Amino acid sequence: MALYYAKSNETLSTAAQIDLVLTASTSKPTTNSYSDLLNNIIYYVIVSESIIGIAGNGISIGILRMHNLAASSNKLLMALCANDLIICFVVCGTGLQKFFVYFVGTINYVLLVSVTNVISLVCTLVFTLLLPISLILTTTISLERFVAVYFPFHVSRIMTSERVTSLIFAIYVCFCILSSPSILRNGLFLEYSPTYNTTVIFVRFSDYYLTNRVFIDTYLVKVLGNTIISVCLSVIFLSTVTIIVKVVWRKLDEVPCQRMKKKNINQHKVIKMLTTVCSVTFVTYLAGQSVYNVRALFPDEIFNSLTGDIFLSAYRLLMHVNASANFIIYICMSKKFRVEFLTVLLYLPKIVFRSK
Repeated sequence: MALYYAKSNETLSTAAQIDLVLTASTSKPTTNSYSDLLNNIIYYVIVSESIIGIAGNGISIGILRMHNLAASSNKLLMALCANDLIICFVVCGTGLQKFFVYFVGTINYVLLVSVTNVISLVCTLVFTLLLPISLILTTTISLERFVAVYFPFHVSRIMTSERVTSLIFAIYVCFCILSSPSILRNGLFLEYSPTYNTTVIFVRFSDYYLTNRVFIDTYLVKVLGNTIISVCLSVIFLSTVTIIVKVVWRKLDEVPCQRMKKKNINQHKVIKMLTTVCSVTFVTYLAGQSVYNVRALFPDEIFNSLTGDIFLSAYRLLMHVNASANFIIYICMSKKFRVEFLTVLLYLPKIVFRSK
């Protein structure tokens, strides 16, 4: 994939730079068999994982709509489902680019470069905005569970339906504002290539980013980004650990779970599912952020070897696994979820044939 940045080779003309990109994309690169095997394995894992995430998120949204959406937990889970559903679609589309490159590349390399540049930029913008929102929503859920377990009053008295809706809207607005400088760093530009006698779409740093490069990279991305992620991971970790300690060391009768008036076993299932989701989020984001920080500290030469390929591929995989892992947990741990899932599958053909 020829994702091009005009930061390099600044002394060359734009047309010469485009020709270099197109020539590099059409040339046969030297490959490492182990690296190719690793990339293929990760490619199939990511595509499979994304398909599971799309199915799980879609079914989860349908089941949550069948329940009482006035509950704060349901609204937060619905927002997390919708957010992760978009992430899974983007990840799956990114993985399927391999087939696109194979078919289009045999027809027109110039079209291949233009389209892959557009797709790469769109995927980057989506991940820049939605991955932090997924982390914030999970943090909010962990806080809501912590209050419901440790305090005798119902969380719904504070987190009403209107307040939860306003909170979710505020989260998206805040991260749109915080991510806007990072999103504006890249832009699509049309330039004419004399060699190929056509106009090519390519990606380069925008003038806004080049003017404010130090501020965006140092303060916004590293300082502010690491601070937000560190605070969220700390909240998730502390909430999850304290809830588990409460459940393990005290009887379930002493756990005042919000809006649960049935058997104690239902209280245990709800707490177990949500704490497991928080645990998965904590592990994946902590590992991914650690890899990111190590990648920023060491020179690029370390990451040009097979070890570097494994390291960066593991980072990609960890950042994508959270979107589908939550709903695999729901299917495995919730009997009610499995029953409703099978009911939907069994009655869907009857509904389709009756409508005809």
